Amino acid sequence: HPSGVVSKGDPLVITCTAPGDAGEWRFHFYKDGAEVIPRDTGSEISTAQSSTDSMMLTFPRAGPASAGEFTCSYEENVSGRWIPSPRSRPVTVTVKDPLPLPVLSVDHPSGVVSKGDPLVITCTAPGDAGEWRFHFYKDGAEVIPRDYGSEISTAQSSTDS
Repeated sequence: HPSGVVSKGDPLVITCTAPGDAGEWRFHFYKDGAEVIPRDTGSEISTAQSSTDSMMLTFPRAGPASAGEFTCSYEENVSGRWIPSPRSRPVTVTVKDPLPLPVLSVDHPSGVVSKGDPLVITCTAPGDAGEWRFHFYKDGAEVIPRDYGSEISTAQSSTDS
């Protein structure tokens, strides 16, 4: 989540990457200035080396404990001595309540439409008016109007649908 905003309950992955040539590295993550020790927090969070020069800190389900200012550092093994790096620039993680489900409606409530008749499907976002972007899916795949030529189109009918 490049913005640092994650919905409560969603997975959160923070990656620390050591620049430079591949060497032997040890990584450290910090939240609000204190080192994050995965084993101290039970099985909720974990670290995994994603490549020779980076490590991931994973929260399976984001919650209040996932919010805060994160930094990381690494140590490089140079001739048997572990040399620490400075800490990274901070990344602020904000956890927000998930968005409510949208409501989908069809202009033919039965869902049955005669061949050749127009069909209008409306997606409405509940909640306060904000800036919205809508996506439609058919059989699990996103419907991109331009891929269908002039056969279908989308139009914002109000601020929230």
